[in-house]
This record gives sequence, C-alpha cells and structure tokens, in this order.
Amino acid sequence: MPIFSKAPAEVITLLEETKQLHHPRLVLAEVNVAAVMVEAKVDENGDPAGPALKHHGHPCLAKIRIVPPKERVQGLADAEITLDGDRWPLLSRDEQVAVLDHELTHLELVGEADDGGRPKLRMRLHDYEAGWFVEVAERHREASQERQQAATMFTSHGQALFPFASVSEATVSAVKGHEA
Repeated sequence: MPIFSKAPAEVITLLEETKQLHHPRLVLAEVNVAAVMVEAKVDENGDPAGPALKHHGHPCLAKIRIVPPKERVQGLADAEITLDGDRWPLLSRDEQVAVLDHELTHLELVGEADDGGRPKLRMRLHDYEAGWFVEVAERHREASQERQQAATMFTSHGQALFPFASVSEATVSAVKGHEA
C-alpha cells in the first residue's frame, strides 16, 4: 500500500512562493492549498513495486484535487496537491516550481464564495491532452489524430512547447501541409 505523509516544510514554503509568484488571484482569494507526499509500496526486498503516483494509469509527479465542501467546512484546505515522494527529491528546484505551478494552474476561481465562505473553485483542463500511439502515427501518417494534434500544437505554440525545434515560416508551412 502506498505510504502517505504530510509534505515537509520546505515543500510547503516552495508551494506558497510559487502561488505568490504565479497565482496572485489565488493569493487574493486566500485559497488554501495543502500538500502531501506519497511513496510507492515496496516489495519484500524493499524495492518500489511501481510508481508512487499515477494519473490515468501513467506515472505522474503530482496531482491536484479540489477538496469537497463538506471537508472544507471541517477546516481542511481548499485544494490538495499530492506529490510523488520518491521522485520529488530527484527534481531540481526549478523543476519542482514548474510542477507546483502546473498543478496550481488547474485551479480556477468561480464566483465569490461557497456556502462555507470559502473560494469557489473548479478544475481547469489542460490546454492539450495527448493520448497518442506512435505506431498509429506511423501507420496512418497525416490521417492520424496523433499527427494532426502534434501539428496543431507545433504551429500554434511552436517555441513554447518545442523550443528544440527550429520554427521558420517554411517549417510552419510544411507542417500545415502547404508548399514551403
């Protein structure tokens, strides 16, 4: 069974710093975000028996949830981030901040306050959600959703998402299927 623990003080400090720097609306609304760590269950040799944290069956570094109103009125946080405690220490500080920023970006304020006087929140979906199979892209090429979605991401947000790729007008035209 996974082992849960309260996040250490340095994680809470980094979470608050990230919220202050990148999410002023959450700060102004006094959104309280808790953090917990989870470590993978271990086998008889003490080795991890799989990833500590999964999302849709895939290993992930973190997940966020909005705490239900019933729990919030009992004094729990407005939202809770669960972090992979096995992988977290392996990340650089910049990577840790990016993970926390990603999770906080899921929180959207809606309206003034809930019945308990706490900020109303909803989950913001990712700008893109990729569920791709390389073999389908190889088989069906431009007809595959994999290639079509990748092309949309590349032409709309090239340097933000693909900084390693050279983005020129010729490249964008080629990706869009036009003559370069």
